[in-house]
Amino acid sequence: LSGLDVNRTGKTLTNVDHNTFFRKGEVGGWKNYLTPEMENKIDMIIDEELKGSGLTF
Repeated sequence: LSGLDVNRTGKTLTNVDHNTFFRKGEVGGWKNYLTPEMENKIDMIIDEELKGSGLTF
């Protein structure tokens, strides 16, 4: 991936800045983008989808 033009120049072929696609990659960065309501909704969906699978979240 490091060889892709977007990663070397910071721009896509259509001249869109790569920051549009890439975030900082920090743990917990989602808290800067989701409201508490969105967080709760995602938690409910994950709980429902994992029900009966033996996986926990």
